[in-house]
Amino acid sequence: MPTAIPAKQITSISAQEAVMNLKVGDNTPLKLSFDPADASLSDCSITNSKDYVASVDDKGNICAKYIGTTFITVASKQNPGTSTKIKVNVTDDFSVPADFGKYNSDIMHGKLTDFNYPSDYRNGGEGHALIWFPADYDPSKQYNLLLCLHGGSDTEYYWTSKGSGSNDGCNGDIVLDNLYATGQMEETIVVFPHGVINYNASKDYPDIVENPFLTDFWKNHYLLEFEIVNNLLSYIKENYPVKGDSAHTAVCGLSMGCAQSMELGFKHSELFDYVGCFSAGPFEDTDQFFVNSTEDADKINNALKLLFFITGENDHLHDDSLRNFVKSCNEYDLNNIFYEVKGVGHDDYCWDKALYTFMRYAFK
Repeated sequence: MPTAIPAKQITSISAQEAVMNLKVGDNTPLKLSFDPADASLSDCSITNSKDYVASVDDKGNICAKYIGTTFITVASKQNPGTSTKIKVNVTDDFSVPADFGKYNSDIMHGKLTDFNYPSDYRNGGEGHALIWFPADYDPSKQYNLLLCLHGGSDTEYYWTSKGSGSNDGCNGDIVLDNLYATGQMEETIVVFPHGVINYNASKDYPDIVENPFLTDFWKNHYLLEFEIVNNLLSYIKENYPVKGDSAHTAVCGLSMGCAQSMELGFKHSELFDYVGCFSAGPFEDTDQFFVNSTEDADKINNALKLLFFITGENDHLHDDSLRNFVKSCNEYDLNNIFYEVKGVGHDDYCWDKALYTFMRYAFK
């Protein structure tokens, strides 16, 4: 039997690119230098923080597979303290067809209906939501679940073609129809709750936290977090054929609904693997409370598969609070994607496109 060749003693490893920016489908090699110069990857071990984002083989070939961020560490086998860390950002082509949000009479359409559910937080003890089922819905099957949250002072109808808001109104159900008809989204039931719950300071609400991170400054929006966690999710699981675990549950929202999605996704990450944050202005100053250390980021990174921030190029709400939030999170290596929709601001076209884009990656 041939004798195994021992790994070389390596005194330094350096990467030509400490940060690599790739698109889904790209294949590229790691470019490394060693001291001594005749050392190679065969003398090293390779670890990868998120293999589903980008894989790397023992020859250092990287394959970009899914949007997000992963960290590849190359360390000497003989001296593991000698290493280098490469940040790999994977993005994609987020372009959409011109008719992505327009009604198409040539395809099958999903069903949009409504339901009521018990609530410990609303006057009258009952909440109301819209629910979208895909065109070939089969109650004997099990589906993914998306909660889709509207913005400040609006209603559960805002996201859908059944209602409109301060702009022309979103077409979320039509967006979903078009995505599903073209095979770009997974089998999913989508629920649009009414996110405004009148807050009564004299009422004793069950299971709430008195100092929510983001939505405390708008009291009529902050109770939704607790209603979803304590009432709505359990009702949906009991009455509709959803898979129910975090790997098959997502939440997204626009504007104030984005702040609510952050509360839910960051504080209850055991419930959601996919979080979409669209055009938020949740911070009235430069502070943010979720990610202020690598430990905070690691906790979220370990829980969420996709954290997707999307905003309009011309949306500068609250002095760019969302952009500043993402920048501060990036300091601690939070795994996320930030995407600007070109030529738009805080408006419905942006949010329809955000939903279309988010759902192309959710549950995959």
